[in-house]
Amino acid sequence: MYGETAMVGEAEAVGQVGEFYFVSKEKDTMGCIVLAKAFGKYDNFDFMISYDQNAVIKDIEVLVYREDFGFEISSKRWLRQFIGLGREDIVFHDDVQAISGATLSCRSITVKIDEITNEMRKRLE
Repeated sequence: MYGETAMVGEAEAVGQVGEFYFVSKEKDTMGCIVLAKAFGKYDNFDFMISYDQNAVIKDIEVLVYREDFGFEISSKRWLRQFIGLGREDIVFHDDVQAISGATLSCRSITVKIDEITNEMRKRLE
C-alpha cells in the first residue's frame, strides 16, 4: 500500500450526524472517516469512525472524553466490538455490550454509530 496515493475530500457536514470525509483513489471511493459527537451523562464526547467502501466499520476511536465517569468507553478493547459491523442495524445489548458505570455513554455512542452507519449505507447506494 505504501506509495499509493489516496485523496481525502472536504468535509461534508450532515445535519447533527457528523462530518464525513470520503477517501478516494482516482474516481473510486475507498472509504470514509467520520468525526462525530455523542452525549454522556453531562457532556459531549468526540469520536471518529473509519469505514471501508461498503460502510463496514474498520476502526473507531474516542478522541476526547470530557466527563469523570464512563471514560471506559475509550478502551480499544471495548470499542473492538464495533469492528466489522455496518451491514445491518447496530443494536445496544444485542451487538454491543454495556460497561457497568458507563451505561449512558455506551448507549449514546452505540445509537450515534448506528445513525452514522445508516447514513453511510444511504450515501454508498
